[in-house]
Amino acid sequence: MTLKVARAASRAAARATLQIVSTFEERRRARQSWPIRTFALGEEPLIDDRDPCTADERLALVWALTREQWRLAGLPFPEYSRAEMPGRVLRPT
Repeated sequence: MTLKVARAASRAAARATLQIVSTFEERRRARQSWPIRTFALGEEPLIDDRDPCTADERLALVWALTREQWRLAGLPFPEYSRAEMPGRVLRPT
């Protein structure tokens, strides 16, 4: 498939997706039934009644999912020290 054909197919898919997406009002009405819980900062419960997993179990799950995604992508898992991690620290002046 040439680049021009791929772009045309991509635009057609985008148009089809736009037709499927509901209106703003429909999405707003759907959100009204979402269960929302609010807490004052620092007063959040340590245990979420909706999730029986502990924080340690959730962290272990994220680690397992991360490793699996790198494996599925066929990319080598990055191995570097904390000092070599990409990113930067922004400190207030």
